[in-house]
Amino acid sequence: MIWLLLPPAAWIAAVLLLVLAQRPLIYRPEPSARTPEQAGTPWLRPVEENGRLLGWWVPPRQPDGLLLLVFHGNRGTLARMAAKTARWHDFGFGLFLATYRGYEHNGGRPHEAGLYEDGRAAQAWLERHGLPLRQQVLYGESLGAAVAVQLAAERPPRGLVLEAPFTSLPDLAARRYPWAPVRLLLRQRYDNINKINKVKNKTLILHGGADKTTPASHGERLAMACEKPHLHILPQAGHLDLYDHGAQRHLLDYLAVI
Repeated sequence: MIWLLLPPAAWIAAVLLLVLAQRPLIYRPEPSARTPEQAGTPWLRPVEENGRLLGWWVPPRQPDGLLLLVFHGNRGTLARMAAKTARWHDFGFGLFLATYRGYEHNGGRPHEAGLYEDGRAAQAWLERHGLPLRQQVLYGESLGAAVAVQLAAERPPRGLVLEAPFTSLPDLAARRYPWAPVRLLLRQRYDNINKINKVKNKTLILHGGADKTTPASHGERLAMACEKPHLHILPQAGHLDLYDHGAQRHLLDYLAVI
């Protein structure tokens, strides 16, 4: 390992740089369409509260139908999530594509507690507008899976779907930066593995067998810690291309039985 050959001063400098840069390494918002119309999904409506965009949404076709409350990953955008989930709306499900502080032209800086607060704000908005928890299916991809797990552990929704989730951010970072004591240094934890046992719902976990960003072993460990797991490893899928490899069938099967 080359890092073992580094002089102590260089190693300390590298670790210090990693500590100072951890927020921009974790949260990487990208430019996005400002409106559903610009994204080519005019059936979605923007939801704003106190001058901040909570997300885009469309209600379920039936008043008592299911709605998927979707949390995107660290590089996610509403436009990309709208394109990905449009087919779900075709099946009659409602959608609320949530976003976070520091994303989608929102002010503020993203951080772990803040993302949980943003998720709770989306849930509360839905409840005020006639979509109670019993109609909400929380869906999180990658980093967004941590938001979904946190909310599901606090208050049981109708269902929970995790796409390419990680066990914890320190676990993930330790694999990427084996030369640094990241387990001690990370302020952002997202400790899914120690929260998911509090989730009482049937939980669908979708993971790519060829995922090089978050190995499938993370999904497998979460399933083992889960009370009611439904785990599907798609052998040819990578990190966020699961719907090119048959994930939709597993999602629809799950939504039919919860």
